Amino acid sequence: MLHFRVLLAIVLTLATAEAAYAEIKITEAHYGAGILVVRGNVGAPGREVVLNGRVKKTSFRNGGFRFIVPVLPPDCTAHIASGGEEASAPIAGCEQH
Repeated sequence: MLHFRVLLAIVLTLATAEAAYAEIKITEAHYGAGILVVRGNVGAPGREVVLNGRVKKTSFRNGGFRFIVPVLPPDCTAHIASGGEEASAPIAGCEQH
């Protein structure tokens, strides 16, 4: 019985650690008609999500996020930061200047 409890504690610890350090996923990043749309998921609800170091939102209940802004970064890349993690994706429909 003691081995079962130890194993259960290890599994629960690993599951909690994985949820706390979920990878940022950018599922959409495109620019058109003067509007930048960036969508994705940070793996947890209520997390602060920052686009290109400037625009802040809070993740949805399912961990998702969506930015719809009239701002286009000069490098045509969407940079997302949340919970000490960062991810980047090229922006479709954008041409570098």
